[in-house]
Amino acid sequence: MIKIKAKICFVELEDKRIIKAIKELSKDKTIELVGVGKSKSSPDKAIETYYSSKNPLEKGSELLRDNLVDGLVAGAKYSSKEIIKAGIRVVGVKKDFASSYFLMKKGNKKMLFSDCGFNINPDEKQLSKIALQTINSAISLGLKPKVSFVSYSTQGSAEGESVDKIRKAVKLINSSLKKKKIPIQAEGEVQLDTAINPKVAKDKFPKSKIKGKSNVIIFPDLNSGNIGYKLLKELGGWEAIGPILQGFKKPIHDLSRGCNVEEIIDSVKIMKLEIKHSKK
Repeated sequence: MIKIKAKICFVELEDKRIIKAIKELSKDKTIELVGVGKSKSSPDKAIETYYSSKNPLEKGSELLRDNLVDGLVAGAKYSSKEIIKAGIRVVGVKKDFASSYFLMKKGNKKMLFSDCGFNINPDEKQLSKIALQTINSAISLGLKPKVSFVSYSTQGSAEGESVDKIRKAVKLINSSLKKKKIPIQAEGEVQLDTAINPKVAKDKFPKSKIKGKSNVIIFPDLNSGNIGYKLLKELGGWEAIGPILQGFKKPIHDLSRGCNVEEIIDSVKIMKLEIKHSKK
């Protein structure tokens, strides 16, 4: 018998994309799918369904809080604001701070962009926390994090409040990583081309250890992060999975309301890795 490794809850059973994703995911015997709905109709015989008169997101969050499921995926219909509020109120946040990232995929390339969906204008301490959470997420996905804090400046080429904030955040995260004995060093401030283009990095930042091969990008604020991931998705042809929430006591994934079936499936696959990593 195959041992179930992850029990994952859906709360938007009226959405056709969710139903299609559930039918595909039910073939994976390493996960168990749970649904929360108001009707007595189940989308698939393979899914266990809870029926509740209360808001399905609220009920699903309670199941997660009470350890009846391992993770919750929503966002096809619910807004990010609703999901985050339910997560904070019902599930709870570790160390009073949460953030999000997008997994950007194109072919075999994978990058984590953070924070693109949660914190509007984080200060240097919050940026440092965002980076640490994203580093841990990257590790749970099997990546070796190469972290760059991006800006309009590369190593003093320009000045400003945002640049100062990033410099302070980089010092804080590197101090934290050193204390935790995590063998990673973040770089910044750097412009995006310096972070991801080896030729540019060689010219602009010759002392860089990452050398233009960053796979974790930390944005200075929500404006730049949200615009950045959507530019890559719409003009660059990258797949954007998320926003994936970080810092909650249990895994919660916030789908984009414009998501497709494949993105829902990918979100569950990422959650399965997170759950597996958390149980080690």
